[in-house]
Amino acid sequence: MRFKMNVKLMILAVIASFSIAGCNNKTVPEHDHVWDAGEVTKQPTCHTEGIKTFKCTVDGCQQTKTESVAMVPHTWDEGVITTKPTCSETGVMTYTCVNEGCGKTKTLTLSKVDHDYSEEEIIKIPDLLHIGEKELKCSTCDETISEEIKAHADFEEQFDNESFSWKYQSLETFTITDEDLTPTLLTKENGVYKDDNNEVSKGHIKTKGHTLLSYGFNSDQEKISVKANIKFSGADDITRVDAYLLLLNQSNHVKNIIKASSDSKTWEFVNSDENILELQQFDSVCVLISGKNEDVSEGDLSITITAKCIHIWDEGEVTKEATEEEEGILEYTCILCGEKLEHSIPKIIPDVPEVDPLEGYFDFTGKNINRYESGMDVNSWLTDNGHTLHVEVTTPGDAIWKGGTFVNTGITCEAGKAFNISFEVSTLEDNDFEIVFQNKQWDEKKYDTLYSPKGEVSKKINITEENEGSLWLYIQSGNAVNEIVITKLSIEETTPDPIPPIDPESDYFNFNGKILGRFDGVTGNVWVDEGDATKAHVEVTTPGDAIWKGGMFINTGIELEVGKTYTVSMFLERKEETAFEVVLQNKQWDETKYLTIYSELGAVEKDITITNANVGSLWIYIQFGNVVNEITISKLKVVEKE
Repeated sequence: MRFKMNVKLMILAVIASFSIAGCNNKTVPEHDHVWDAGEVTKQPTCHTEGIKTFKCTVDGCQQTKTESVAMVPHTWDEGVITTKPTCSETGVMTYTCVNEGCGKTKTLTLSKVDHDYSEEEIIKIPDLLHIGEKELKCSTCDETISEEIKAHADFEEQFDNESFSWKYQSLETFTITDEDLTPTLLTKENGVYKDDNNEVSKGHIKTKGHTLLSYGFNSDQEKISVKANIKFSGADDITRVDAYLLLLNQSNHVKNIIKASSDSKTWEFVNSDENILELQQFDSVCVLISGKNEDVSEGDLSITITAKCIHIWDEGEVTKEATEEEEGILEYTCILCGEKLEHSIPKIIPDVPEVDPLEGYFDFTGKNINRYESGMDVNSWLTDNGHTLHVEVTTPGDAIWKGGTFVNTGITCEAGKAFNISFEVSTLEDNDFEIVFQNKQWDEKKYDTLYSPKGEVSKKINITEENEGSLWLYIQSGNAVNEIVITKLSIEETTPDPIPPIDPESDYFNFNGKILGRFDGVTGNVWVDEGDATKAHVEVTTPGDAIWKGGMFINTGIELEVGKTYTVSMFLERKEETAFEVVLQNKQWDETKYLTIYSELGAVEKDITITNANVGSLWIYIQFGNVVNEITISKLKVVEKE
């Protein structure tokens, strides 16, 4: 009982509180809130949004609202390299946000560093007239590259190498006025050349007398010019030597002598352009070192001899192509010293092309395929740079379609497009032939057929969903000996003819995409009425010699079943009072006729019964190829009789 009483008291208290709140709200009239500028009540950080609180400024209203305040950007430190880049791997720089409570990081990829090619190995030592090669190895990743060493002779590089023409000798006496010298070869012991007063090792010399270092010119070249670079560094501060650059002939006759040393511990000499030495075959370039100290004069010695190259040029490389506006550059490289030589390439004189009168017309190259039945001979070939096609039948068959040439234009014919096709055609013989435009090579739906056209021919084809595909031409003349020549073929996309409207409630036949012209040596045209797709027109403007050679095929697409009877009704009109025929047949060619209607006008209705002998699809051929006329067919219906 007491529990029930407590529950009641709680309910009364809640009701009372709502009543009091409601009373307070009633003190403020109903109004639209007017918000102040707001105050950020929670600051945003780089990882959390802030809060902005707005208060209603109407007196007595305590209503508030809040909006989010966008996060502030991260503040990144200067970054720390966390993965050091090498020459083979990229590195990583890591940045950390320094904003309080964030700690987010981002990384930046550091580019690979350059290779440290600090390890060097000479693969081929150069000579005075031949370049050398050295291999540079990266100390980090072991990658190697090759570099060319310019041709030169070097005392230290080529020391004690029998492949080179260095000699290490001594003189008993020497004066600067001596015209002929009598040198003596030093003896080699443990890689050192010496006698009692002289000692020559790699890059080093000791002498109490006169040491002669010679490089012989044994090339078959008649003459070269050389420069010498000589460096000496004494073993101690009192070391002094006299040094001379000499040119000797094969008999050791002095041809030239130049003082090279100075009165100091360390010196360097390079002969000037005025003192270039001219060497002939079997001459020698020599450096004579004479000691000046009371005891041994000792120090490091460097001798480098370079030739003013006789230059043997390679075949050259085009570094800049010549154009009609600018000359080009052909760069030659000396295979001995690597020196470059540039020759200009004359500007290109543009060829004045012969004007091809057929340029821009269809190219039959690779597009024609012969087609012939057994026992027939057909050939095709091209002239005029592929722009003229010849089709020849030398051994005919019994049907026009059994021999000729297919032409695959490679043009995709999509529904809703149209093409203007024009060309010129001529024949060797005055025999019948046909040019068929169709949507594939075999089992085709024909766009149109031209019967024995001559001269300039032009035709427009419209593509529908029923005949879309690729555009093929079939030039066929398999029943007669003939040569057909087609040239100036042009196929251009054009604006399609408007599709004539048709009443969706109409049950009459829709001629859109269902009619084909047939003109064999006859000029004419077929079209669907622009205002009514249940009406079609055919005209002959230049007649031929037979009624069947000109007119209009209508493909109803209706398959007729054996044992059934169909009522075919239509309305026929003509412009001229001449004869015409309407043939109901079971396919377009080689047909079995159901019946022929002769020059009937107005409403026409005929029954046809289908047997095993004439089963097929229903085609209608309106023909009057021997007269000028225009025939109109409309209100066509094909109804199965019960």
